[in-house]
Amino acid sequence: TPPRPSTDPDSAPAVSTHIGTAANCVSDPSTNDSNAHGNEETVFRTLVADADLEHRIAVAQQAEASLDLAEGPLMAVAVFPAHNGLCGQVFVSIHHLAIDAVSWTPLLEDWIASYHHPAAPLPAKTGSVRQWASELERWASSPEFEDERHRWNPNLGELVPVSEHVPESETELVMVEVDAPTTVGEDHVLAAVGHAFGRSLTIMVEGHGRETDLAPHLDLSRTVGWLTTHHPVTVSPCADVASTVEAIRQRRSEVRFKGLGYGLSVDPSAKQFPVLLNYLGRVEESSFGGESVFASIGPLTTGIDPSNPRLHRLGIAAKVEAGRLI
Repeated sequence: TPPRPSTDPDSAPAVSTHIGTAANCVSDPSTNDSNAHGNEETVFRTLVADADLEHRIAVAQQAEASLDLAEGPLMAVAVFPAHNGLCGQVFVSIHHLAIDAVSWTPLLEDWIASYHHPAAPLPAKTGSVRQWASELERWASSPEFEDERHRWNPNLGELVPVSEHVPESETELVMVEVDAPTTVGEDHVLAAVGHAFGRSLTIMVEGHGRETDLAPHLDLSRTVGWLTTHHPVTVSPCADVASTVEAIRQRRSEVRFKGLGYGLSVDPSAKQFPVLLNYLGRVEESSFGGESVFASIGPLTTGIDPSNPRLHRLGIAAKVEAGRLI
């Protein structure tokens, strides 16, 4: 939600073209061409004047539902000029296979910077998704990867059946403050989930996938794309949570590149794990010059296509926000 309203009829094309160009993910997520622009057919654009909140929510839901991976668009932009006490707003939705959660930070930083200083140059782009994919392909075809492949294939038998229901009395184990680096926070969450179930279980852990130790020459800090990875972690509760955290930490320290090799070694459809954990780490509200520029437009219900199959019986999303683990 920009603090200043926009009433320019050309705002929607300008915003979507800028975002598509800066992100380099709308027309071709693999390109590293600084002159690439978003394809007109891949962006849904609309300008809606005199819209109250209910109308804005309806338009945003329509825009979000218009995303189509096969035929396009991959991105939707709706511009709402200020009206009847409501500030001007810009709604942006991008298909998840074109952008992951980490990608939104550089994308929104560029958007904010361009909003306040349209003529100012943006920071240089970092490595492309194509370059990262080439590094993964090189690693997966190298002799050194054989040890990685052997590490993961035996783990297909580690699945332990679990209940879908977490006892209410145990959920407080998750609602704790974690004042520590991201990896430590994730270990705490894994331990809490294990104790909540009260038995050993294998959890599929989702990661951001930007393990640049594999290719130190490639900067992915501002790369926009879907680089998400998954790998299984078996959690066996100990006598207390602290001991479980230490056991998890020890087991995960033996895994290279935070499990990046799992997806290169194992067919993901070969074994399904009933529990998925997606720990986002610390998530802070974005701001520019101390002034918040984002706010919720309201509840949206079209984020996941109803026909999208569920790969996990239980999905757990966790983050640290305002000093609390949620």
